[in-house]
Amino acid sequence: MSQHKFNLEKLSDYKKIGFLTLISFIILLYSIDFSEYIKWLYGKHSYMKLDEATFGILYRIIYYILSFIIGLSFLMIVPKRELFFTSRGTQTMNIYVWHCIFLDILTSSGFYTLVKELIGTNHILMFIFFILLAIGIVFVLSSKFVEKYFSIHKLSVIKILKK
Repeated sequence: MSQHKFNLEKLSDYKKIGFLTLISFIILLYSIDFSEYIKWLYGKHSYMKLDEATFGILYRIIYYILSFIIGLSFLMIVPKRELFFTSRGTQTMNIYVWHCIFLDILTSSGFYTLVKELIGTNHILMFIFFILLAIGIVFVLSSKFVEKYFSIHKLSVIKILKK
């Protein structure tokens, strides 16, 4: 049985750049307190309301540039060969449509409050937990059960809209 170890030297240069860029952004995001600025990321509040009328457009441009860099970095590390989760890629529309409902159920049930009470303020544990939660949500929403009974392509609403 061969052991698979992560070896940075075997990665091509563009994968190294993408990987290091993503890691840098993750470290940056967890080292800065964005609680004051998170409201304008959702677009629900105007810059005037957030007392950022002067630099609001600059913040938005910087945000778009950073989003582009993060997206490009992610694409740089995407593998070219099939992996065990490749088949899940055919269900991206189901994941996209149903994840909001799934997250709303978790929010309204008090799940996040419970997690915060159990984990506390340990940011590393919180990060690991939410990464695992995201992976779990993807695997649940891309399962054969969801595809069979809740597939967005099979719902009559979509069929009606196509007419």
